Amino acid sequence: MIADTIRYGAVSGKLRAMYGRRLTSADFAHLKTLASVPDAAAFLKAHPAWRPAFGGAPVSDIRRGALENLLRESVCEEYNRIIRYTAPRDRAIMRFPALRPEMDRILKDLRQCADYRAFLENVRDSFFYAPLSALAAPDGSAPGYASADLAMHNYFYSAMLAETDRYSGGKIKKIFRRSAETQVDILNITRVFRLRKFFPGAKINISDYLFPFRFRVNQTFLEALAAAPDDETAFTLLKMSRYGKIFSTNTFNAIEDYCHKTLYDFNKRQFRSAPPTAYAPFAYLYLKEAELRDLISVIECIRYRVPPDKSPVLILH
Repeated sequence: MIADTIRYGAVSGKLRAMYGRRLTSADFAHLKTLASVPDAAAFLKAHPAWRPAFGGAPVSDIRRGALENLLRESVCEEYNRIIRYTAPRDRAIMRFPALRPEMDRILKDLRQCADYRAFLENVRDSFFYAPLSALAAPDGSAPGYASADLAMHNYFYSAMLAETDRYSGGKIKKIFRRSAETQVDILNITRVFRLRKFFPGAKINISDYLFPFRFRVNQTFLEALAAAPDDETAFTLLKMSRYGKIFSTNTFNAIEDYCHKTLYDFNKRQFRSAPPTAYAPFAYLYLKEAELRDLISVIECIRYRVPPDKSPVLILH
């Protein structure tokens, strides 16, 4: 315990210094006023938070996709540096922040998949190979996107929850457990709203589309949310739920943004807590991903010339 406190006290100091270099509200406001993607890249290349992403790469004619890839790769490299600071026994659970973007990449590739056998061969070394291979049809055809998405997420969160149970008890187990439970809850809420949007009025079994875990929102609540006659009624139910505060104090354009905000606030509280624990690197990486998500949103608005007053509300600011 004392050794962990010393280790994560030192780690926390490094992470807080890194977090102190993050983009500010003023930085985001300035980015929204820029006229082009190269202008945004030049600003970020000069900013201490994102300067390492560029190295010697020229930015005078950089395109949106290339810029976003540089930023994503920078976060991956930061993850690899941070994990070296953690205690060996904590590294198994520390892989999960890196698995989220891997899952997103695989699902994106699956949309363009023409040969599922070749696709499986390409992901053979991936954490997600097992659930994806279980979906293979006898004729080699690819599964539906929704089936793959649910299978991969179920596999991911089952593994994360199992990994949290590896801890013998105490504060750190409780924090990791709450993190996983919160993610599952808010993603189930998101999925209910997607079902409402894409299958309005349809009689469907929502359990076929949700994770098989229930924590702070139970099956009865999720069914009531799905059956609400309109989104206003559904949001009223959310405001009375265990996650009511986030829906009462924020106004976003999409249900996904409320969910991102929930996780951002949870991780920000944990990152600032004392004494520092093994969760600190986990929290920092989520905060960095949230910054990247907002940054990509702003870059896309610049690219497609969305006026600053029409751009989406940012999670961080």
